[in-house]
Amino acid sequence: MIKTHVYSILERQVSEYLLNGYKADVIDAEVGRFYAYTFVNLRPEDYEIASSLSRFITSGCSVWGSDEEKSRVYSEGGRCYSMKSHDQCIQEGLYHAYAIKFYGCFYDGWWYILKELSYFGEHISREAAQDRLSAGGELASFLNNTIYLPMEPYFSISGQDEEKLPRGVEYLEFVGIPELVAYQKQQQKSAICRAFTHFMNQDIFLPFKERLRVFRYEEFSALTPLYSNDFTMIYPNTREYILIPAFVKDIQGTYRLYYFFWHTADRKMYTWTYFEPEVAGINHHYSSVIIENLSKISHWNEIGYLDSSCTLDDRAFWNNYVLVKAPDGEYKYLTELSLGSTK
Repeated sequence: MIKTHVYSILERQVSEYLLNGYKADVIDAEVGRFYAYTFVNLRPEDYEIASSLSRFITSGCSVWGSDEEKSRVYSEGGRCYSMKSHDQCIQEGLYHAYAIKFYGCFYDGWWYILKELSYFGEHISREAAQDRLSAGGELASFLNNTIYLPMEPYFSISGQDEEKLPRGVEYLEFVGIPELVAYQKQQQKSAICRAFTHFMNQDIFLPFKERLRVFRYEEFSALTPLYSNDFTMIYPNTREYILIPAFVKDIQGTYRLYYFFWHTADRKMYTWTYFEPEVAGINHHYSSVIIENLSKISHWNEIGYLDSSCTLDDRAFWNNYVLVKAPDGEYKYLTELSLGSTK
């Protein structure tokens, strides 16, 4: 095939495997948008293609023209059912083709590319499928997709402007940039935050927690994370310091909410005492307490901020309520956790 400008952009940024069956593209270089699509015929023996494709897709998967009844797996008694996986449908010949749609947006010196996967079943012909992919030959119509427009702090439902729902707090920092770009930036930041949180748990906090239990068991006989095996971590984008809320049980069986604080430069662990450790019941879910506390001194006022891709990038919060020092030069709200000896 003749390599178009769009194809040359794609081959540098996506797997060559995804460009199989490349059909057509359109670009508006002036506004920095392009659209392209592929179309590939499937055989039952190609079922492994499903799992390999899904690893590369950034915007989900759709199915067109499939026999819904044949795509179901009924439980005993026939009252409940689940849907077959895509590779099952390919094995059974329920899908005869797949396509990948590429939407490109040039932003801040880089092409951001969104990839959508579609499967086509026995009730839609190959001609009709490709007609759908090309908008009946009007490829340029795809360049008007709303994903190219600036992200707003809300999104409409049912196509009615009066019915608006606020976006998740993790998207608010990306408001104003093209949606296609915003979604990818948020996904990238989310992946980085998950990796950083897991690393800091494994490298710093979990080993510290075990030593804390050994040396100060009377006060810290058990520490429980907020949501999962990893403890929640609150930090700025610079990741120079970290607040770690935890549910702590003492030897008397009393539960309290503690805030631990890790200072990366000092490589020391403290407790943050701006808020006194709050006594709570064993079944108390303390995420609401954390947000109630933080909302008094920062913009974090929703539970959605916890364990999201959001970083607490508020210098006044860290300087005035965490790192502030007393006249004697000691931290006002940070108490270093000293670990004694078991001897």
